[in-house]
Amino acid sequence: MCAPTRDWAAPDESGARAIGPPSVSDRYANAVSAGHRFPKQKYSLLRQRVPEAGLGGDEALREPQSATDDEILRAHDAGYLRKVTGGEFTPAEICRTGFPWTPLMVERSRRSAGATIEACRAALEGGIGVDLAGGTHHPFRDHGEG
Repeated sequence: MCAPTRDWAAPDESGARAIGPPSVSDRYANAVSAGHRFPKQKYSLLRQRVPEAGLGGDEALREPQSATDDEILRAHDAGYLRKVTGGEFTPAEICRTGFPWTPLMVERSRRSAGATIEACRAALEGGIGVDLAGGTHHPFRDHGEG
């Protein structure tokens, strides 16, 4: 692993931060039941790697905001959002996503999307953004798939 050139929370000479603090949430792992094929331990392992890599402690991490309906509707149609938030998936749709529907899974998904949005904003504002939970969202406009 490359050594960090500077602390992401520290401003540079101009006062700007080069990297926004990475987003991480325990909600990601807690939404996945024990025995599920998804490697939910990856979240805690990534969280542990931040201080091990010399990138700061827990103070360098932050809980992402949940993506709003308006933000989600930029990628998904209203019918799909309604199905997700209302728990209206058919058994076939649940099978396609790979996760059982629960209110906690909805919040996990909102936080994961919110973390990606925040990482994008940090990258646009300061050059780099980090989302430790990225890579689990495989969206289509009208359905999820994982």
